Amino acid sequence: MKKIKLNKKLTLSSILILAVFILSACSLGGDIEENNENNNPVDEVNQGENQAEVLVGHDWTWIKTTKGEEVITPTKKNAFVINFNEDMSVSGTTDCNGFFGDYMTEEDEIEFGPLASTMMYCENSQENQFTADLDMVESFYIGEDGNLFLNLEDSEGVIEFQEKLVINQPEEGKQVSSPLEIKGEAIGTWFFEGSFVVILTDWDGKIIAEAPAQMTDTEETWMTEDLVSFTTTLEFENPVFEDAGVDHFSRRGILIFEKANPSGLLENTESIEKTISFK
Repeated sequence: MKKIKLNKKLTLSSILILAVFILSACSLGGDIEENNENNNPVDEVNQGENQAEVLVGHDWTWIKTTKGEEVITPTKKNAFVINFNEDMSVSGTTDCNGFFGDYMTEEDEIEFGPLASTMMYCENSQENQFTADLDMVESFYIGEDGNLFLNLEDSEGVIEFQEKLVINQPEEGKQVSSPLEIKGEAIGTWFFEGSFVVILTDWDGKIIAEAPAQMTDTEETWMTEDLVSFTTTLEFENPVFEDAGVDHFSRRGILIFEKANPSGLLENTESIEKTISFK
């Protein structure tokens, strides 16, 4: 696996060569700048920004891996999910087990550390291939459609992920109050007859509000695996203790987005939780 190299050192000879280069560049700088402006504009590339923050706070769901002409898709839809955390830890699920470990990034480079997992055996599982591919990942980027792409080393292929749920409102980190308007997008398979349930709990897990999330555009179809826009409004009594400080535990709440499950079967039960803060 490619190693991310940090703290590169310059030798004395390298410094001398660099100094000569800088002096030469200064004398030609005006001509070069004018030439770029009039003839060949230079593409601006941000080389210094660490892009790891775009990975954090999302439920990335594996949708396919492309290796040349071979396209591998999960036989169990929405089972393979990966979550990146701010503390550089990573966790997720496969079609058989849960896994966890750590990762490191530098600009668009990424490397996973050893991944540990639960030890359940599942026949015909794609878990081994999936985790083996993660071990070969060397870089990443976010596509125009918002999907996450993990590039395998030596251009062996690319793993593509999609979010199950995107919350546009309320903004992350913003304190909320009643009425709470929620807007976002969810994979179409989370809907049944155009809706699914959203629940709000207080710090103690008590349900304080519940309402259906409805498709925003009635012309859209929920019978799709693409993202479908939704909206809902929750009304509730503020559970924050009187005179509670900014960081008081009573300000903590949980938004629970429950996948529609008309069959009532346990294996079809699924939910995503988002932590919020009450005003």
